[in-house]
Amino acid sequence: MTNSLHRISSAPELQLQPSMFCVYAEGKWLKLRLHPSPTSPSPQCVQAKIIKVFRPIAISPVMVVRVDDIHLSGTFVQKVYDRQVEERLRF
Repeated sequence: MTNSLHRISSAPELQLQPSMFCVYAEGKWLKLRLHPSPTSPSPQCVQAKIIKVFRPIAISPVMVVRVDDIHLSGTFVQKVYDRQVEERLRF
């Protein structure tokens, strides 16, 4: 038996159709900007590959991403606030 993670939408009426945001799909790449830190005073950008998208997608898409960069490396959960999603949900 395999355990899997499922995201339950707190507002099902705000769910988006999968085709609306194919930018948030497994295998796609995101460009992430890392905030400055004491060891790196200037912002750094890294590429993150989307491994899994938690569905249903609501206002803030949540996904598992993998980063392999000199500044950051590993697998992370990424929650994105996307204004385009918010605009599409307005009635």
